Amino acid sequence: MKLDKVKGWNWHLILGFLYLLQVVLIFFLADSGLFRSLDVSFLSHNSLTGAEQTAVKTLYELDLKHILLLIPVGLGALHLIFGFKKGFYKQVLKNRVNVWRWLIVGIASGLMLVTTALILGIADITYLALLGASMIGFSWLGIIAEHVQASVKPSRGRPAKAAQKDALPKQTLNLVMTRGKASGLLPWLVVGASLAAGLILGDDAFSWYHLFIYLAGICLIVVWLWNATYGTGGKQARTYCAVETVYFGSAFVCISAWLWLVTLLGA
Repeated sequence: MKLDKVKGWNWHLILGFLYLLQVVLIFFLADSGLFRSLDVSFLSHNSLTGAEQTAVKTLYELDLKHILLLIPVGLGALHLIFGFKKGFYKQVLKNRVNVWRWLIVGIASGLMLVTTALILGIADITYLALLGASMIGFSWLGIIAEHVQASVKPSRGRPAKAAQKDALPKQTLNLVMTRGKASGLLPWLVVGASLAAGLILGDDAFSWYHLFIYLAGICLIVVWLWNATYGTGGKQARTYCAVETVYFGSAFVCISAWLWLVTLLGA
Protein backbone atom coordinates (compact mmCIF):
# COMPACT_ATOMS: atom_id res chain seq x y z
CA MET A 1 0.00 0.00 0.00
CA LYS A 2 1.47 3.31 -1.06
CA LEU A 3 1.74 6.03 1.55
CA ASP A 4 -0.14 8.54 -0.59
CA LYS A 5 -3.06 6.09 -0.68
CA VAL A 6 -3.26 5.90 3.12
CA LYS A 7 -5.85 8.55 3.87
CA GLY A 8 -8.59 9.29 6.34
CA TRP A 9 -9.52 6.65 8.84
CA ASN A 10 -7.02 4.11 7.44
CA TRP A 11 -4.18 6.43 8.44
CA HIS A 12 -5.51 6.67 11.99
CA LEU A 13 -5.91 2.92 12.32
CA ILE A 14 -2.35 2.29 11.19
CA LEU A 15 -0.91 4.87 13.58
CA GLY A 16 -3.11 3.69 16.42
CA PHE A 17 -1.86 0.11 16.18
CA LEU A 18 1.70 1.36 15.68
CA TYR A 19 1.65 3.31 18.95
CA LEU A 20 0.12 0.40 20.81
CA LEU A 21 2.92 -1.79 19.46
CA GLN A 22 5.37 0.73 20.85
CA VAL A 23 3.73 0.35 24.26
CA VAL A 24 4.28 -3.41 24.10
CA LEU A 25 7.95 -2.92 23.20
CA ILE A 26 8.47 -0.52 26.10
CA PHE A 27 6.72 -2.85 28.52
CA PHE A 28 8.80 -5.93 27.65
CA LEU A 29 12.12 -4.11 27.27
CA ALA A 30 11.83 -1.92 30.36
CA ASP A 31 13.06 -4.66 32.70
CA SER A 32 15.78 -5.97 30.40
CA GLY A 33 18.55 -3.82 31.89
CA LEU A 34 18.75 -1.55 28.86
CA PHE A 35 17.06 1.29 30.72
CA ARG A 36 19.66 3.05 32.83
CA SER A 37 19.04 5.46 35.68
CA LEU A 38 19.34 9.16 35.00
CA ASP A 39 22.40 10.89 36.41
CA VAL A 40 21.38 13.25 39.24
CA SER A 41 24.80 13.69 40.83
CA PHE A 42 24.94 17.38 39.91
CA LEU A 43 21.95 18.13 42.18
CA SER A 44 24.34 18.70 45.07
CA HIS A 45 25.72 21.80 43.34
CA ASN A 46 25.61 24.86 45.58
CA SER A 47 23.85 26.96 42.94
CA LEU A 48 20.60 25.12 43.64
CA THR A 49 18.50 25.89 46.69
CA GLY A 50 16.92 23.14 48.74
CA ALA A 51 13.54 23.59 47.08
CA GLU A 52 15.07 23.61 43.61
CA GLN A 53 17.06 20.47 44.35
CA THR A 54 13.91 18.71 45.52
CA ALA A 55 11.94 19.79 42.46
CA VAL A 56 14.61 18.81 39.95
CA LYS A 57 15.37 15.54 41.71
CA THR A 58 11.69 14.64 41.71
CA LEU A 59 11.54 15.34 37.98
CA TYR A 60 14.61 13.23 37.27
CA GLU A 61 13.49 10.31 39.41
CA LEU A 62 10.16 9.89 37.64
CA ASP A 63 9.59 6.42 36.27
CA LEU A 64 10.26 6.84 32.56
CA LYS A 65 8.57 3.57 31.75
CA HIS A 66 5.20 4.70 33.07
CA ILE A 67 5.48 8.13 31.45
CA LEU A 68 6.34 6.62 28.08
CA LEU A 69 3.54 4.11 28.43
CA LEU A 70 0.91 6.69 29.28
CA ILE A 71 1.45 8.96 26.28
CA PRO A 72 1.46 6.34 23.49
CA VAL A 73 -1.55 4.63 25.06
CA GLY A 74 -3.45 7.91 24.93
CA LEU A 75 -2.32 8.66 21.39
CA GLY A 76 -3.13 5.16 20.21
CA ALA A 77 -6.61 5.28 21.74
CA LEU A 78 -7.25 8.71 20.21
CA HIS A 79 -6.23 7.50 16.77
CA LEU A 80 -8.33 4.39 17.04
CA ILE A 81 -11.35 6.51 17.97
CA PHE A 82 -10.69 8.73 14.97
CA GLY A 83 -10.23 5.67 12.80
CA PHE A 84 -13.52 4.01 13.66
CA LYS A 85 -15.56 7.22 13.65
CA LYS A 86 -15.26 8.63 10.16
CA GLY A 87 -17.72 11.42 10.94
CA PHE A 88 -15.55 12.72 13.76
CA TYR A 89 -12.51 12.53 11.52
CA LYS A 90 -14.22 14.84 9.04
CA GLN A 91 -15.13 17.31 11.78
CA VAL A 92 -11.52 17.88 12.84
CA LEU A 93 -10.61 19.09 9.37
CA LYS A 94 -10.21 22.85 9.20
CA ASN A 95 -9.37 24.68 6.01
CA ARG A 96 -8.78 21.29 4.39
CA VAL A 97 -5.82 20.68 6.72
CA ASN A 98 -5.89 17.92 9.32
CA VAL A 99 -3.95 19.77 12.00
CA TRP A 100 -4.80 17.20 14.66
CA ARG A 101 -3.28 14.37 12.65
CA TRP A 102 0.01 16.10 12.05
CA LEU A 103 0.38 17.39 15.59
CA ILE A 104 -0.13 13.88 16.92
CA VAL A 105 2.23 12.44 14.31
CA GLY A 106 4.84 15.00 15.31
CA ILE A 107 4.52 14.19 19.00
CA ALA A 108 4.64 10.48 18.28
CA SER A 109 7.76 10.83 16.14
CA GLY A 110 9.57 12.46 19.04
CA LEU A 111 8.36 9.74 21.40
CA MET A 112 9.54 7.02 19.06
CA LEU A 113 12.98 8.60 18.88
CA VAL A 114 13.11 8.78 22.67
CA THR A 115 12.00 5.16 22.94
CA THR A 116 14.69 4.07 20.49
CA ALA A 117 17.27 6.00 22.47
CA LEU A 118 16.20 4.35 25.72
CA ILE A 119 16.30 0.90 24.16
CA LEU A 120 19.83 1.63 22.95
CA GLY A 121 20.83 2.66 26.47
CA ILE A 122 20.84 6.45 25.99
CA ALA A 123 19.15 7.62 29.18
CA ASP A 124 20.81 10.98 29.78
CA ILE A 125 18.13 13.64 30.13
CA THR A 126 19.90 15.91 27.62
CA TYR A 127 19.76 13.25 24.92
CA LEU A 128 16.08 12.67 25.58
CA ALA A 129 15.28 16.39 25.48
CA LEU A 130 17.08 16.78 22.17
CA LEU A 131 15.36 13.80 20.60
CA GLY A 132 11.94 14.75 21.87
CA ALA A 133 12.33 18.27 20.51
CA SER A 134 12.50 16.83 16.99
CA MET A 135 8.70 16.62 17.00
CA ILE A 136 8.40 20.42 16.83
CA GLY A 137 9.63 20.91 13.31
CA PHE A 138 8.11 17.66 12.08
CA SER A 139 4.55 18.49 13.12
CA TRP A 140 4.70 22.07 11.89
CA LEU A 141 6.12 21.10 8.52
CA GLY A 142 3.51 18.39 8.16
CA ILE A 143 0.73 20.93 8.62
CA ILE A 144 2.31 23.23 6.04
CA ALA A 145 2.89 20.40 3.57
CA GLU A 146 -0.69 19.19 3.80
CA HIS A 147 -1.98 22.73 3.38
CA VAL A 148 0.11 23.13 0.24
CA GLN A 149 -1.10 19.80 -1.12
CA ALA A 150 -4.71 20.73 -0.44
CA SER A 151 -4.32 24.14 -2.03
CA VAL A 152 -3.26 22.71 -5.39
CA LYS A 153 -6.43 20.62 -5.72
CA PRO A 154 -9.91 22.06 -6.39
CA SER A 155 -12.20 21.49 -3.41
CA ARG A 156 -15.90 20.71 -3.58
CA GLY A 157 -18.06 23.70 -4.28
CA ARG A 158 -15.21 25.80 -5.64
CA PRO A 159 -14.67 26.44 -9.34
CA ALA A 160 -11.47 24.96 -10.73
CA LYS A 161 -10.28 28.39 -11.89
CA ALA A 162 -10.71 29.87 -8.41
CA ALA A 163 -8.82 26.98 -6.86
CA GLN A 164 -6.07 27.30 -9.43
CA LYS A 165 -5.78 31.01 -8.70
CA ASP A 166 -5.11 30.30 -5.03
CA ALA A 167 -2.85 27.32 -5.75
CA LEU A 168 0.77 27.58 -4.76
CA PRO A 169 3.58 26.96 -7.27
CA LYS A 170 4.90 23.43 -7.59
CA GLN A 171 8.28 24.64 -6.36
CA THR A 172 6.63 25.57 -3.08
CA LEU A 173 5.41 22.03 -2.51
CA ASN A 174 8.82 20.60 -3.35
CA LEU A 175 10.47 23.11 -1.06
CA VAL A 176 8.22 22.36 1.88
CA MET A 177 8.44 18.60 1.43
CA THR A 178 12.23 18.83 1.28
CA ARG A 179 12.23 20.64 4.61
CA GLY A 180 9.96 17.97 6.04
CA LYS A 181 12.29 15.19 4.94
CA ALA A 182 15.29 17.03 6.36
CA SER A 183 13.59 17.55 9.72
CA GLY A 184 12.52 13.92 9.82
CA LEU A 185 15.94 12.50 8.96
CA LEU A 186 18.08 14.89 11.01
CA PRO A 187 17.38 13.34 14.45
CA TRP A 188 18.20 9.85 13.15
CA LEU A 189 21.44 11.08 11.59
CA VAL A 190 22.42 12.78 14.83
CA VAL A 191 21.63 9.69 16.88
CA GLY A 192 23.62 7.51 14.48
CA ALA A 193 26.57 9.89 14.52
CA SER A 194 26.54 10.10 18.30
CA LEU A 195 26.40 6.32 18.67
CA ALA A 196 29.28 5.94 16.23
CA ALA A 197 31.24 8.58 18.13
CA GLY A 198 30.51 6.75 21.36
CA LEU A 199 31.91 3.49 19.99
CA ILE A 200 35.03 5.21 18.65
CA LEU A 201 35.71 7.86 21.28
CA GLY A 202 34.29 6.31 24.43
CA ASP A 203 33.75 8.86 27.18
CA ASP A 204 34.22 11.78 24.81
CA ALA A 205 31.06 10.90 22.90
CA PHE A 206 28.93 13.34 24.88
CA SER A 207 30.92 16.37 23.75
CA TRP A 208 30.88 15.09 20.17
CA TYR A 209 27.12 14.68 20.38
CA HIS A 210 26.78 18.34 21.36
CA LEU A 211 28.96 19.29 18.41
CA PHE A 212 26.77 17.33 15.97
CA ILE A 213 23.66 19.01 17.37
CA TYR A 214 25.09 22.50 17.01
CA LEU A 215 26.43 21.93 13.50
CA ALA A 216 23.19 20.37 12.27
CA GLY A 217 21.08 23.11 13.81
CA ILE A 218 23.22 25.91 12.45
CA CYS A 219 23.26 24.38 8.96
CA LEU A 220 19.47 24.05 8.88
CA ILE A 221 18.95 27.61 10.09
CA VAL A 222 21.39 28.98 7.50
CA VAL A 223 19.72 27.00 4.69
CA TRP A 224 16.25 28.17 5.71
CA LEU A 225 17.39 31.79 6.03
CA TRP A 226 18.90 31.58 2.55
CA ASN A 227 15.70 30.15 1.08
CA ALA A 228 13.59 32.68 2.95
CA THR A 229 15.60 35.47 1.31
CA TYR A 230 16.58 34.15 -2.12
CA GLY A 231 14.61 30.91 -2.51
CA THR A 232 12.50 30.01 -5.52
CA GLY A 233 8.78 29.33 -5.45
CA GLY A 234 7.55 32.87 -4.99
CA LYS A 235 6.75 35.01 -2.00
CA GLN A 236 4.68 32.33 -0.28
CA ALA A 237 7.49 29.79 -0.43
CA ARG A 238 9.92 32.28 1.08
CA THR A 239 7.37 33.10 3.76
CA TYR A 240 7.08 29.43 4.70
CA CYS A 241 10.86 29.19 4.96
CA ALA A 242 10.94 32.26 7.18
CA VAL A 243 8.32 30.71 9.47
CA GLU A 244 10.28 27.45 9.59
CA THR A 245 13.44 29.35 10.46
CA VAL A 246 11.82 31.15 13.37
CA TYR A 247 10.12 27.98 14.62
CA PHE A 248 13.15 25.74 14.41
CA GLY A 249 15.47 28.51 15.56
CA SER A 250 13.43 29.02 18.71
CA ALA A 251 13.54 25.30 19.47
CA PHE A 252 17.28 25.26 18.78
CA VAL A 253 17.87 28.16 21.19
CA CYS A 254 15.87 26.40 23.91
CA ILE A 255 17.80 23.17 23.37
CA SER A 256 21.11 25.03 23.49
CA ALA A 257 20.09 26.77 26.71
CA TRP A 258 19.21 23.40 28.23
CA LEU A 259 22.58 21.98 27.20
CA TRP A 260 24.44 24.84 28.83
CA LEU A 261 22.30 24.58 31.98
CA VAL A 262 23.05 20.89 32.36
CA THR A 263 26.75 21.56 31.69
CA LEU A 264 26.91 24.31 34.31
CA LEU A 265 25.01 22.33 36.92
CA GLY A 266 27.20 19.32 36.31
CA ALA A 267 30.46 21.28 36.52
